[in-house]
Amino acid sequence: MASLNKVLLIGNVGRIEVRTFQDGKVVNASLAVSERYTKRDGTQVEDTTWFNLVVNGKLADVFDKYVQKGDRLYVEGRQRQRSYQTREGEDKYIWEVVVMAMQMLSAKKEDDANAAAPAPTSDDLPEDFS
Repeated sequence: MASLNKVLLIGNVGRIEVRTFQDGKVVNASLAVSERYTKRDGTQVEDTTWFNLVVNGKLADVFDKYVQKGDRLYVEGRQRQRSYQTREGEDKYIWEVVVMAMQMLSAKKEDDANAAAPAPTSDDLPEDFS
């Protein structure tokens, strides 16, 4: 029988940590996903869950260049658990989402919008483009 491990999240970026290796970058980041609801007594509640993200390869370059703390982000990935040992010898387990695709949902900042190249028009396409 086939298996499926897919996580879809929309939230706001928290911490961002970029590590560079010989074969590329790895970005570790956190994403806050909030749920708002009203209790029976009328009290408004906001419940936030933090997810650990791991971004590798070319997507890590894009993340490093364009994503900032506070940005709204849509991510698709797979969840995994890994373990590590603390300096005191204690075993720790952590759940993280390995990001396979993402889309930035935050509006461009004014400085970024002024620096952006103009969008291509149909005049920029080659004649044989169909």
